[in-house]
Amino acid sequence: MKIYSTILILMGVVILTGCQNNLTLSSAKDPIKKVFITKEKKICNKYKKKMSYAFSYIVDEFHQGYFINDDLLGAKAQLFLIKNRATSLFAMNINNAKKSYNNNYKLAKNEKCNLDKFKKNPLFTVNHKVQKLENSKQKQ
Repeated sequence: MKIYSTILILMGVVILTGCQNNLTLSSAKDPIKKVFITKEKKICNKYKKKMSYAFSYIVDEFHQGYFINDDLLGAKAQLFLIKNRATSLFAMNINNAKKSYNNNYKLAKNEKCNLDKFKKNPLFTVNHKVQKLENSKQKQ
């Protein structure tokens, strides 16, 4: 049930941010430049907001589902299912969030947005966390 509500929220954010188009002209010396900068900033913020949401969704789902309970086997199994595009609900939701993240990353990159905060893919972060937990368990 939680996944359905998360999907609904994700879809709502996508729809609401896609419908937002409020550009205003100000009485500056060069209004064309001002509008261009404002439009560019709004576009970049839109992409970054969607990427941030997708990133946090993926990391939070793994954290709540597997990392809190130290369920490395379950996390590895889900990563395998995600990689192979399985039809399980969890894998499909994560793949959709990953696709959203990647699409918005490409669009933001094409707009030459500053993407310093988004250098790491969310699944890379999850994989790294699994490896860290695995190494710490082997040391014990």
